[in-house]
Amino acid sequence: MGVAYYLTSVKQMDNFTARDILTALEMAHWPAPHNVWSGIRRNIKHGWLQLGKERRDGKNTYRVLEAGRRWCEKYRPVSTGAMKKKNKKENALRASSAILKVTREDLHLAKYCNPVGSKKFREQLLMVMYICIRETGIRFFSVADLIALFANLFQEKVSSRKVYYAINHGEREFEGRNKKKAIYHTLTRDGIEEAERLIARYRTAKAKNR
Repeated sequence: MGVAYYLTSVKQMDNFTARDILTALEMAHWPAPHNVWSGIRRNIKHGWLQLGKERRDGKNTYRVLEAGRRWCEKYRPVSTGAMKKKNKKENALRASSAILKVTREDLHLAKYCNPVGSKKFREQLLMVMYICIRETGIRFFSVADLIALFANLFQEKVSSRKVYYAINHGEREFEGRNKKKAIYHTLTRDGIEEAERLIARYRTAKAKNR
């Protein structure tokens, strides 16, 4: 809502897209929310945002309602002490036991490729999730699960911000579901198709280099 208010009041944008919100966050070097579209829908239910009548570049547009403007102008930030408590709670999050039991042998990587061989983290994430879904039957992953997969199986240290960024910028490839008061992520049909294309490409490149 803060960014929506900024786009409306400062940038004088009557209508904006979810991409405009993400771009503003990037310009401010501020981490994006784990699911900006879920936040937009929630603020529409609050009566703070409204779906615009126009579409831009095939995407929905939104506008801030008067109630949303008033809420933003009355908003008071959370105290530093409360933020520290919140961060401490977030740092205590742990990957699920099912994920921690997964080994490299379980993934049968010889059938696929080295998923962390790509220089683009979004591609790595797509391939790791796809292979894990196919070989272990685990379909939904928390951010902590994904961090654990990269750390335990590929010795790759990734931050939660990096995972959120990849998911938020792959709106057609990833989807989130609320489960037990937490958000878990999986691949859409587009995500599965893109992962299969990437695996085929890197597998072919590996064969040529032999």
